[in-house]
Amino acid sequence: MGRDYNQVIDLFFNFLFKMKVEILNKRPMVLEFLRLNKLDIKRDPFGKYLRMIDFIGEKNQVNMKEFTNRFSLDAGTATGIIDKLVKKKIIVRVTDESDRRKVGLELTKYGTKIYNKQKEIQKGEIKRILDILTDEDIEHVIRILKKIDAISN
Repeated sequence: MGRDYNQVIDLFFNFLFKMKVEILNKRPMVLEFLRLNKLDIKRDPFGKYLRMIDFIGEKNQVNMKEFTNRFSLDAGTATGIIDKLVKKKIIVRVTDESDRRKVGLELTKYGTKIYNKQKEIQKGEIKRILDILTDEDIEHVIRILKKIDAISN
């Protein structure tokens, strides 16, 4: 029996799509959290700001080049978005002590609170899906994901 890469690829992308849908369906929970905390991101229908918060939160600090590259933005557009997030007290600009021309972006306490809420919801959804697997299945998933992760670094 030969390897059926097409089936694996189809199943993998189908799984990723379903995960994305599940997590996006939980996005209203994040938006409700934001509303309750008096932060209304009305002009973010596709979750762009939330993805940016997630990106900065994962790295703890990013520079402008990383930010513009990650979101395929020109410097002017990135500056406008960053200004909005700074005004909403979600991120802060941090100047490099050794080179004042370098500016980093970090989450504020409030930005970290939003980031943590997003992660909590995402992890809950993934756990809910993984709960159907046996312990043996989980061990296989871990082994496979470690192999994939090792070649993607």
